[in-house]
Amino acid sequence: MPIKTFAIGQPDMAGAIAQGNRNALAEAQMASTAQQMQHRNVMAPIEQQQAQANLSATQLKSDADRQALLGKVVASATDQASWAAGRNTLINHGMPKESLPEGFDPKIQRAILDNLTGKAPTEQYGEIQPIKGMPGYSGQRSETTGKYANIEETSIPQQAAKIDPLAPWKDVKDPKKIDEARMRFGAMADKKAAKMTEEADQSAATINDLNRFIHLNATNRTGPEYNIFGVGTVLGGARGIVDPEFQEMKSIMDKLTPAMRQGMPGAASDRDVAMFRGATVGVGKQREANENIATGLIAARQNKIDKAGFYSNYVAERGHDRGSEKEWKEYLNANPIFDHKAGKGSYALNQDRMSYDEWKDGSLAFTAEKHGLTIQQVREKLAGGQ
Repeated sequence: MPIKTFAIGQPDMAGAIAQGNRNALAEAQMASTAQQMQHRNVMAPIEQQQAQANLSATQLKSDADRQALLGKVVASATDQASWAAGRNTLINHGMPKESLPEGFDPKIQRAILDNLTGKAPTEQYGEIQPIKGMPGYSGQRSETTGKYANIEETSIPQQAAKIDPLAPWKDVKDPKKIDEARMRFGAMADKKAAKMTEEADQSAATINDLNRFIHLNATNRTGPEYNIFGVGTVLGGARGIVDPEFQEMKSIMDKLTPAMRQGMPGAASDRDVAMFRGATVGVGKQREANENIATGLIAARQNKIDKAGFYSNYVAERGHDRGSEKEWKEYLNANPIFDHKAGKGSYALNQDRMSYDEWKDGSLAFTAEKHGLTIQQVREKLAGGQ
């Protein structure tokens, strides 16, 4: 093969030609790229508009389908289960779940159907009532829109629309005099409520004393020997000197005895009160008797605390306290602390005793009577999930 040689200083003509070709190709490619970019800049908006038009046509068809499906689901839903299943179907077909209520409500279903069919919403109106913010006017409030219809002026004061048969002002017609009576009887009730609150605080302290006595009695022997005339005094005095806990029990007994002699009216039924007059915890009783008596006394004191709350609520609802003592006494007599069927002298507790709220509600007593059970048995079944 012949060897290609060049004189020093002479250019490589073949290399120059090749380089020129490469440069020309590069320039052609750049020109083509520029043309392509220019074409894209021109066509991009046109293509985007076309794509948007196609999307809008598809979206309109999809929305129409979803509206039709919505109407079908709403019309066929009759309860929560059928609505929940239909709602999931709508969400799977692209309906935003935020726009679909989770709970089944016939009023909402009807409003959706009215909207789909272009009908005016079906208004549901309640009873005629005073219009809030418009004293002296009443009307029927729409349950769907909240607007009022059949509005009319009325001369009946709002506070006289519902008459409390026990209210001291039940026969008064003048609104000004009604307000004056409310203020007067309300002030009297407030004073009584303050006194009850003070008694409730005292009762809480007494409960603490009784719990302390029972705690001490668990490890300190008590019994009838301390009631023997002469002997009991000597035994108790001698033991009190060397046994501070026994002395503390005697102090609690001495502090509670005067209150027991008063019978604690308003804290227990008439029969319970009679039993309390002759009974209190003491070192002269066996531990079991002390526990029963203390538990009964705690229940009576808790009644004092509960009565304060009952009274405050009663007055807050009515503006007066007429009838409150009668209602509370009915509750106490219906729910004695002690079981009076247990025999004379027994301090066995009444296991069927209810709180005021339970008694007022009546469901416990109704269930017990319906199934031939005691209140305690109903409670046990409810606690067991039966």
